Amino acid sequence: MTDEFAWLDPDCVEAMVNIRSDEDAPDDDPLFLDIMQNGVEQNIRVRPHPRGQETDPDYQVYAGRRRWRIIKRLKQLGYGKGTYYDEDKELRLVPWKLTPNLLPAMIKDADDLEADRVTITENINRKDVRPAEIGRWIKGMVVKHRLEFTKGEDREPKQSEIAEFFHRSQSWVSRVVASTEMETETQVEIPTDKHYRALKSMPEPVRENILAKARSTGYMPSAAELERRMKAGVDPTEILTKFDPLSGKYDDDFIVWQLMEECGFDSRSAKLEIFNWKSDKMRKASSGKHKVDNTYSKLGQQYPLWVQDIMMTYLVEAKSFDTIQRYAISLIRHVWNNIDEETREKILKEWVKNNF
Repeated sequence: MTDEFAWLDPDCVEAMVNIRSDEDAPDDDPLFLDIMQNGVEQNIRVRPHPRGQETDPDYQVYAGRRRWRIIKRLKQLGYGKGTYYDEDKELRLVPWKLTPNLLPAMIKDADDLEADRVTITENINRKDVRPAEIGRWIKGMVVKHRLEFTKGEDREPKQSEIAEFFHRSQSWVSRVVASTEMETETQVEIPTDKHYRALKSMPEPVRENILAKARSTGYMPSAAELERRMKAGVDPTEILTKFDPLSGKYDDDFIVWQLMEECGFDSRSAKLEIFNWKSDKMRKASSGKHKVDNTYSKLGQQYPLWVQDIMMTYLVEAKSFDTIQRYAISLIRHVWNNIDEETREKILKEWVKNNF
C-alpha cells in the first residue's frame, strides 16, 4: 500500500508499544498547549491494525504518538483546534467543532521493522531525548529484529551494521550504548551526548565525584561547564580549603567567583559545592555526638533556600536537626511579625495555592 492521506478519529487509533520510557501525561506535555492553540500541523503516521480483530481499533500509530495522545485528550476535554488540507493541499486551521476532532494521518501498511525504524528515527531527532534512551531503543531493536541487521545470519549484529541501518556513524552507536551502561551503573541520567563525552574524558575520581553529587542532589552541571572543569583541571577542594566558607573571613560570593574562575564552575554549581562543603564539615564536627545523619537533607526538604542559607551561615555550631529547626521556626516567626499585612496576604495565598 502506498501512503494514503485520511482524517481519522483518535478513538479509532491505538499506539504501538512505544520505545520511550518516560512519556509525560498529555496535560503535562510541553506540546499540549501548542496543539491546543494551533492544532496539529504535521501528519501522524499509522498502519492498519495487524491483528484486524473486530474488537481492535482500526489503526496503530507508529509516528506521532504524542500528537495522537494530546488530540485524544483534547477531544475528551471538548476544546482545541483541528487542521485540514484543502483542495490545493494547503494546510488550514479550523475550529474543532467544524472538523469533529479528526487527526490528519498518512496510512501505510508498514511491517514491524519499518514501523519501529520510523519510530526510533523520529525520536532520535528530538532534542529532549537522552543518549541512554536511544541506546536502550537500539538494544531492543536488535533483540527484536536481529536477523534483519545481520542479513539472515544467526549472530549478534556488529556496531557497523547497526550504524549502517540507522545511517549513523559507528562511534555514535558506541557512545549511545555506552551512555546506557553509564546510567545503569551510576543511576544518574546523562542528559546529552556532550555530557557523556565530557564525563568520559575526565579522570575517574573526578567523574565519580560529579556523578555522586548529581545522584544525591538531582542536579547535573551543563555540558559546557563539565568541559570547562575538565580543561581547568583544578580540584574545587583546593579552593574551598584555601578560602574556607566556614572561617568567616570570606563571603560566599567571593568563593563562588573563585570556583568559577579557577575550576570552571557556573554560579549554581559553585553555590551547591559550597553548601555541600559546609554540610560535610558540620556533619563531621557532629560525628559521634548526636544523631544528625539526615539533618541537612531534612533542612533542604523542609525549608526554602534563604532559610537554609541563614542556618548554614550563622548556626555552624548547631549539633542537631531539632536545634536548627527551633532556630528556623524562630527566624520565620520574626520575619512574619515584621512584614506588612499586604505582603502577608500575598504570601498566604501563594502558599495555599502551592500546597493544597
